[in-house]
Amino acid sequence: MADEPEGLETDRRLEGPSASSEVKRARRSETILEILEACLLAAVAVATAWSGYQSARWDGSSAESYALASKYRVESDEAATLGGQQRLYDVTTFNSWLQARSTTRWHSTLG
Repeated sequence: MADEPEGLETDRRLEGPSASSEVKRARRSETILEILEACLLAAVAVATAWSGYQSARWDGSSAESYALASKYRVESDEAATLGGQQRLYDVTTFNSWLQARSTTRWHSTLG
């Protein structure tokens, strides 16, 4: 018995027929507590696995959404550039029209 851990001798003493009901109750409480601890650890393991699964699943969805957002951003920039070019064309055309009109009026006043 010298090779056995210290607590094991105490456990063997409690198993005999002379063990009191109080000791048996304490031992039963320990057993129930150990079972509850094991159940809790199992639940934590399942929750961790589920978390990993959801993370991988949503990671793919997130990448897909990011790619789609990038596509829309490029299309938006393209439309904004085209709008700016059209506005510049309109301003240039209006300025040319104004210049032609004022030149025509200037020439008509001379003649």
